[in-house]
Amino acid sequence: MTILPIMLCRGGSKGIPHKNIKILNGKPLLSYVLTEALKVFPKVYLSTEGSEIKYVAREYGAEIIDRPEYLAQDDSPSIDSVKHALSYLKREHKFDYVMLLNACTPFLKAEDLKEVVDIASREKCESVVSLCEDFSSHPSKVCTLIGNKICPIPGSSFKTGERQGTPKIYRRNAAIYMTSLKTIHKGKFFGKENYGYVMPKERSFDINDQLDFDMCEFLMQRNGT
Repeated sequence: MTILPIMLCRGGSKGIPHKNIKILNGKPLLSYVLTEALKVFPKVYLSTEGSEIKYVAREYGAEIIDRPEYLAQDDSPSIDSVKHALSYLKREHKFDYVMLLNACTPFLKAEDLKEVVDIASREKCESVVSLCEDFSSHPSKVCTLIGNKICPIPGSSFKTGERQGTPKIYRRNAAIYMTSLKTIHKGKFFGKENYGYVMPKERSFDINDQLDFDMCEFLMQRNGT
């Protein structure tokens, strides 16, 4: 089974400017996931249009894929950047799976990647996605709003309940998406046969804003990592 491990790191992040290379506890953010991935794969690819990101990523061992500007906009679908990377590499490599890694999940470990690969190999499935347990995502606890009016999610009711009497609920933690080439070529990250790999909550932080960033830095400093 051949795998394309890839990170998508565009330069135009809005929530935190230059987020992917912002210094987190002494190192660029992208370096954490990249370092762990290189413990598992001999090469890890990083797709970006940003010259600064290219420089930093090379310093930490990434193979760079030059992403066109039109694939690095706010509304550019990730699947299109993955397809571009496959096209970019097709003359030299053939892959069975793509493993999409999120640079903004700095607590990811090499063992997580190995577990996801093991599931894909064992189950011969179309995709494996990393999850974490999250009772706050239970359908009874979430809603949409029209003005200030609460609208329950279709098929559920907005109510209180005891956690102990509720089945475990999981959400995608955005760290790892491993998908077969057949599914990627259909323009999707998920097919009909999808499996999950549960990561612990303490390794499931996904940095989207400054509060996330500050929380991760605090935890790293507290834990001495």
